[in-house]
Amino acid sequence: MFGRTSRDVVQRSLCTRFSRDGLTSRAELLVNTPVTNISPDQSTVYTPDGNYTASQIIVSGGAWNEHLFNDLGLDVSLQPTRQTNVWFDADEELFSIDHPFPIFFADLPDGEYYGFPAIDNKGIKSGRHDDGPHVNPSSMDRTFGAYREDEQAPRQFLERFLPKAAGALVDGRACIYTRTPDNDFIIDRHPKHPHLLLAGGFSGHGFKYAPVVGEILSELIIDGQTTHNIDPFSIERESLKN
Repeated sequence: MFGRTSRDVVQRSLCTRFSRDGLTSRAELLVNTPVTNISPDQSTVYTPDGNYTASQIIVSGGAWNEHLFNDLGLDVSLQPTRQTNVWFDADEELFSIDHPFPIFFADLPDGEYYGFPAIDNKGIKSGRHDDGPHVNPSSMDRTFGAYREDEQAPRQFLERFLPKAAGALVDGRACIYTRTPDNDFIIDRHPKHPHLLLAGGFSGHGFKYAPVVGEILSELIIDGQTTHNIDPFSIERESLKN
């Protein structure tokens, strides 16, 4: 499967702008601040640096959601996995976004692979979507190359289908997916504490939906309901039960 891409590729500068806009709107951004507890009865979030009380709380802890959800009495199946993104030197005349070369995805008998065109002469990006070792997000080895498969899996895919894109290693990063059994999202209210909103289990494809997920959550917070159908993302669906 191939998809067109364009200059509106989301980059770090855009994420930085969102953070800056939020801060100018009186939001407070707390980095490196672990959540130690959430009290539904007190509607309070506890951290080592202070406690925060609000009438409504969005619980969206990424790979730590399983722990947070369990502490809130929710027995759901969430599995963090270690994934890698790898950039390879590639022929810019063939694989640059400027020509343009498309985003691509391959669903093969031996795995699911994806890739992005070369942007700003940084090489073609590729990775495996469906496989990764189960990890504890607090202790995961984030060093790229810690596992032989970090580079090997996407390289073998490119050598097979796009050999001119399988050049020298340019860069590699380790990240985390948080998978649900059905690879679908969780966006819902807590069944017993409706002032707690839950969002997570994005299974490696949540970032591209961040705008609409944010819209849904803001509608639930402000209006009490959303214009989007979120029934498929129920926390109580059968596939999430352990």
